Amino acid sequence: MASQQPIFRFVEVGTGQRLTLGEPVPADVLPLTEPAGANKLKMKAHTFGGASEIVIQLSPAETVRDVTFAYAAGTDYDAMVNQFTDELGTPESQNNQLTRWRDDQTTFQVTQQASAVGSLLADRAGETAA
Repeated sequence: MASQQPIFRFVEVGTGQRLTLGEPVPADVLPLTEPAGANKLKMKAHTFGGASEIVIQLSPAETVRDVTFAYAAGTDYDAMVNQFTDELGTPESQNNQLTRWRDDQTTFQVTQQASAVGSLLADRAGETAA
């Protein structure tokens, strides 16, 4: 089941800058990042709010394929799921470790492994890319 609301396709970082799925990392965001492996960038500390770490996966064309968020210890998975359910509607799938919303362009999921909570915002175009 697809999300009843369109899923957000951008993340605000820095001071009003945006990372948008399917687009290159803006020139004003690049100084806020550091290399994190092949086709990956990591946001530098204190350049964003709400997560303890943000990693950006780039496509071969150097557009934003997905953004992974790690949250501080003690983040409440159920509270986060409830917040996004209020915003996006009923999830496509849900269990005690993974909750996923999808629409035609985007996948958003919240995960929990042991006490670690994270999320992923992904461009669905990347699902079929070779």
